[in-house]
Amino acid sequence: MRLYHVFLLFILFSVSACVSKPINISTIQADKKILAAIPYDLDASIYVAVPYLEDKGGDTVKITKYEAFKKVGVLSELEKSVEEVAKKYFTHVSLFSPDKKAKLYIIFSGRFTTEQLIGSLTAYVKGTVYDADGNFLYEKEVSGIEVTGGRLNNASLYNAVVKAQVDFYNQFFQEKLGDLYRAKSIEKQFINKVYSKLPSDRVRATATASGFLINKKGQMLTNHHAINGCLDVSVQLNGKDKKATVIHIDEELDLAVLNTAFAKMPHAYFSSNNNKPRLGEDVVVVGFPLQGVLTSKPSLTTGNISALAGIKDNESIYQITAPVQSGNSGGPMLNNAGMVIGIIQSKLNAVRIAKYTGDVPQNVNFAVKYDKVLDFLSKNKVPHSQRKFKRKISTPDIADKVSKYVVGVSCKGYVEILNRKYDL
Repeated sequence: MRLYHVFLLFILFSVSACVSKPINISTIQADKKILAAIPYDLDASIYVAVPYLEDKGGDTVKITKYEAFKKVGVLSELEKSVEEVAKKYFTHVSLFSPDKKAKLYIIFSGRFTTEQLIGSLTAYVKGTVYDADGNFLYEKEVSGIEVTGGRLNNASLYNAVVKAQVDFYNQFFQEKLGDLYRAKSIEKQFINKVYSKLPSDRVRATATASGFLINKKGQMLTNHHAINGCLDVSVQLNGKDKKATVIHIDEELDLAVLNTAFAKMPHAYFSSNNNKPRLGEDVVVVGFPLQGVLTSKPSLTTGNISALAGIKDNESIYQITAPVQSGNSGGPMLNNAGMVIGIIQSKLNAVRIAKYTGDVPQNVNFAVKYDKVLDFLSKNKVPHSQRKFKRKISTPDIADKVSKYVVGVSCKGYVEILNRKYDL
């Protein structure tokens, strides 16, 4: 397709008058006979692949990246429609994420074809269904047609997709009820077989972070954003690589506790509540920045607490001057007695700030305060230990101690296509 055709499609999507009005999904009613036959307590996890456009001759417009479709303002609406339509048929519905277990996994992909001469848009939606054991259940491509009057808008896309989905579910439940009763009895889980079917452009091979052991059980702390949406999490300590599982999270504080196989190993001690950090206090940061580029062994930087609150007076955060890089997320921040007083979370995006202020900020980084971490651990009954400040020890001695319990974190899994909240 020629470039001006692609440009025309974008203009039509973004500025043309609203010929179509969005379907009110609340008015859609699933077939009563189908609903009566669907097993109770049947849930689904749904993955939505990036759609693409075709012209009437079948030439593909190469819009395959999420951001490109985002420009025409329709992707969030499509994902919302997928979730809302599915709720007509299932007891519980969630958009795909490896940490959301289900009894059915549905992968949707699709394409749009425009017939501008007759003023219509057709959405072709292919759905593939797997049970929780990763067994293939069903696959079919269906279509939904929307009359556009020759002028496309977001509602045209939305309506065509909604119509196609309703058709897909009606056919699916009519043809596969027997398999659904068997799927209902399978324990909820997430299987690699399903993960391997996802389009590769929305899967990351590996992302890295840091963490540290906090008790003799081998449980560890890291940032929630470091493991969010991960299919497989592994941790590295002293050259050994072990699987880890997430057991507790707090999205607001950006914290996560993981179980690891590193039981009965040295672990961190948190500072006593009587030794609250002060403005200007020296800090030591240990972690695994830029894994795969820098050393595979722990790295150490030093600085001080430059503010007792974060951006917009966030009282859960310290601002620090110790240099940190991508991969430091989740690593411990210690005082000069070697006790943990915070967890590295993020750094200020210097390029972004420079655009607004004309000045490049230097060493503006952030760590979650240790008292917030302790509250999180106590709330979830995770064993941990505190010690009173006894005496200062040298930075090399701190490095020796921390190196025995700081771990590298590797995440393999699904990436939500959202703006990242953190820069580490």
